[in-house]
Amino acid sequence: MLPRVTLTNGKTYFIDERLNQLRNIKDPHDYIDDYLDVLDSEDFEKVRRCKHLFTKFITVKCAICDKVLFSGTEKQAKNLIIYCTDSHEK
Repeated sequence: MLPRVTLTNGKTYFIDERLNQLRNIKDPHDYIDDYLDVLDSEDFEKVRRCKHLFTKFITVKCAICDKVLFSGTEKQAKNLIIYCTDSHEK
């Protein structure tokens, strides 16, 4: 589930980081583009606190043998060097 935030206007939006939008959970045509630039300070703080509640899970597979090398969160994968020891070019 995407993180949700209720703004001072009483409407609840989900945070779509990919599109850099806040989208109303009840009306998909009601959205706020570039929300970080247009929100007042109170709403900005609400969004900032909720923004990181959504955990991004990733899976890294070997391009040669398709073996799963890592499965977890982006935070867990940060700074890892991941490579397959079973597949190597001759």
